[in-house]
Amino acid sequence: RHTRETWGVALDDDSLHVPASFIRTARAAAEEVTLEVAGKSLSLPAAADIAQKLQQTGPLYPLPVANLPDLARWPRAQIAPDWDGASVLLVVNPDLNEPLAIDSTRMSRTSPREIRLAPGVAIAPALSGSPVVQASDGQLVGLLVRGNEQWSIGLF
Repeated sequence: RHTRETWGVALDDDSLHVPASFIRTARAAAEEVTLEVAGKSLSLPAAADIAQKLQQTGPLYPLPVANLPDLARWPRAQIAPDWDGASVLLVVNPDLNEPLAIDSTRMSRTSPREIRLAPGVAIAPALSGSPVVQASDGQLVGLLVRGNEQWSIGLF
């Protein structure tokens, strides 16, 4: 039995978003994968279904969580419609004493679904999947994602 951990965000459309890299790693490690979310077990879809969905979703992977009514959900109405490239973003995580600020000069938009962080930005690996919000208004931008030795923010 292997254990891997990540953070994620549940939305009010009954979806839980986690880094796609977490799903790829979990599926590559075992034929059967069970995720534990808020004390409940969720089975990961079949490998073929995951592969197809990963091509459509980009750096974030949505999982259905309608069967977890006690899970706190972020309202979709409080998701930033688009990152303007000028604002400071904050990584928020219960393990941090205060949010980790990332200045816009350390970020670049690389695709419609991803903001890449500069290679020199030091972030602890345990923060993968943490929510990233705009400092100006607290709206959710995406999740912190680690991939190929570089950090990025997967956008909703």
